[in-house]
Amino acid sequence: MVLARETSIEQPLSEALDPELKQFTLLFNKLKQKYSGHALLKMLQAERYFIPCSIFNSKLSSLETIVKYLVENEKLTLKKIAQLTDRTNKNIWQAYNSSKKKHPEWFNKSSENKILLPLEIFDKNSSLGAYTSYLTVFEQIVLYLKDNTKLSYHEIALALKRNDRTIWSIYQRASKKIKTAAFI
Repeated sequence: MVLARETSIEQPLSEALDPELKQFTLLFNKLKQKYSGHALLKMLQAERYFIPCSIFNSKLSSLETIVKYLVENEKLTLKKIAQLTDRTNKNIWQAYNSSKKKHPEWFNKSSENKILLPLEIFDKNSSLGAYTSYLTVFEQIVLYLKDNTKLSYHEIALALKRNDRTIWSIYQRASKKIKTAAFI
């Protein structure tokens, strides 16, 4: 049982808050300086989708896996997926058709793998997807997992069901592409 700390009247409220709540309050105050209240509310209400890494397999490409999961498990339309991933409708349709042929069964939402990929890494307008036009879907995934979640190459390989050396190669190639793109 966790007991709440008693706060004295002289103690500021910010000191009485949990450390996570303190960090959130600081971040929220910084965001309030940059964005209007309406814009912040809109950001909080935005649809956010996450892809579990446990669905990846060696049969399907990364895009096929993501599209199949979003259509069958999240019940999104192909048009909505195309908008969220900055791909054409035809590209998404092709990926879904191909995935149904290669892997006809549905994905199980496995609770053993807790690694989630935010779908916004494929959106060129988000901070996570700044280099989407230069990178493949798989490169974006590996880059996100390595840089943002700080997983090792081995942990990424296990999560995506690929070889460690493949993950290392993909990361090196993506890093080179980003360095080249930064000079353009």
